[in-house]
Amino acid sequence: MILITGGAGSIGSNLIKKLVARNERVTVFDSSEYGLFKLKSELGTNRVNYVLGNLSDKDAIKQILHVLNLGDNVIHLASLKNIVITEQNPRATIYSNIIGTLNLVEAILEKLPILKFLTISSDKSVEFSNIYGASKFLQEKLTLWAGGSVIRLCNVKETRGNVFETWAKQKAEGKPLTITDPRMKRYFITVDEATDYILHAFDTMRGKEIFVPEVEPKNMMDLAKSISNDIKIIGIREGEKIEEKMMTDEEREKALGPTNDLWVIK
Repeated sequence: MILITGGAGSIGSNLIKKLVARNERVTVFDSSEYGLFKLKSELGTNRVNYVLGNLSDKDAIKQILHVLNLGDNVIHLASLKNIVITEQNPRATIYSNIIGTLNLVEAILEKLPILKFLTISSDKSVEFSNIYGASKFLQEKLTLWAGGSVIRLCNVKETRGNVFETWAKQKAEGKPLTITDPRMKRYFITVDEATDYILHAFDTMRGKEIFVPEVEPKNMMDLAKSISNDIKIIGIREGEKIEEKMMTDEEREKALGPTNDLWVIK
């Protein structure tokens, strides 16, 4: 059995479909009633259980792991992730991303033995400059402390609220595409790539390691120009950096690989 927190989102839904195709049994735990409804309408109940709840409710996650006796393996996806919204709502971000992860970790440690515990992190955790990045950094630390492993992803093109969704809406409305700074660079992968990376990390993890995809950065101006030449520079927003990193310089020195396009930091 695999418990997936935040499983009703773009990445989680795709991941669950691939796990079901591998004949895995999955329990998806998510705070979105509509997201669970939509996923259930697609996958049914043959191999998937659906639980509505929030990780800030410690009793809810304990009930799943203890009373229902589920969660032999845990993949932790649940997070608030929008940079602007999390920067403006630090309390909600802390409760969701940090306290929620702590509640999950404590429940897992009480439930031992959990076979595998994998947390999905972000490149924003590396030399973080905003509340979201700081929260993902602490998620990583809590997971490793508990004996789990981390996979550090970057921007996923098809996720809700991403820049490509914003640009598509702006173009459809005849508006210029907004760019914060022409020097801005970011890493991008597809949702299929993201879930394949997660599955490979899950299959090969031993505990207390960080998996990092091998990805080349893309210039945001070049990406925007591939869609439209009508572009407006709006300036860097609070908490943003010109360029993200997938690893610190120290991590890169000791990283092993890449194998299947994944570096491993132990």
